[in-house]
Amino acid sequence: MIRPKFPAAEPIDVPPAAGPSRPDVTPGPADRVVRRLRRLPRRLAARRRLAIRDRRAGQAPVVERTEETNRDLTRRLYDGPAGAVLALASAVSLHEPLIGQLLKAPPPGRGELRRSPRFDVTRFRDVLDVGSGAGQILGHLLREASPDARLVAFDLSKQMLRRSRRRMEPRAARYGHEPGYVAGDMLRMPFADGAFDCVTAGWVLEHLPDPAPGLAEMARVLRPGGRLLLLCTADNMTGQWNSRTWKCRTYNPRELAAACAAAGLPWVRRHHLSPVHKALKFGGIIVECERLGDGSEASKPR
Repeated sequence: MIRPKFPAAEPIDVPPAAGPSRPDVTPGPADRVVRRLRRLPRRLAARRRLAIRDRRAGQAPVVERTEETNRDLTRRLYDGPAGAVLALASAVSLHEPLIGQLLKAPPPGRGELRRSPRFDVTRFRDVLDVGSGAGQILGHLLREASPDARLVAFDLSKQMLRRSRRRMEPRAARYGHEPGYVAGDMLRMPFADGAFDCVTAGWVLEHLPDPAPGLAEMARVLRPGGRLLLLCTADNMTGQWNSRTWKCRTYNPRELAAACAAAGLPWVRRHHLSPVHKALKFGGIIVECERLGDGSEASKPR
């Protein structure tokens, strides 16, 4: 069967489908924020891969800030709106009750048998809270410390100490403590050698490009046999987010343990906020260190 030939088709101008036309919109600030948030997980993952590569090659991350520049940056950060947000967030943080549980004395008869031993701040009489900030740890020290303990809050930011004092006044009156508030540089603390038998340092060491001077200064103000409770940002995904927010560095456990040992503060126990935090590796690095005396040896880590 022979099909008839059809004439060549002529192009036809088809009108666009009826409907509302989309106006040309210039991207605004909200659109730019959304784009940055979408790219953030990939950028954090790339930073982590680079950190792992450098660590395997034995290279420490290069930090180009000088000591003075880093100190001024940290002071401006916490004196400003970011510090006010931190003070507000500390009041509603879900980690606050868990830190309080960590500082409690263990129940009678359980002590060393607990799966997650507590720090037990009731053992100490002179306690220094370095990087006290808005009172995240100080508030629990006021409640859990021995009634005759001397408590001192130390921070670089005077504004953060003012916020902490306002927040802690009712709690201090309730538990009968009168903590001291001292502003200064943690690399040159105005305290005598061996002035304290306990130092707590929560999320402050990561603001130093090199942890060695800070650890050495904390070891100086600790008596031989004294204890340091150190809380640091871990080198993981959540840690990278905190590092970006608070302009600080992160640590991996091996690196931090070596720095502590070199300063005469070897680890004696690693703590976790809860079994869930331990399983998922959340909550950062929380360790208890012992201040060694001349010729003494560290307790075996647990």
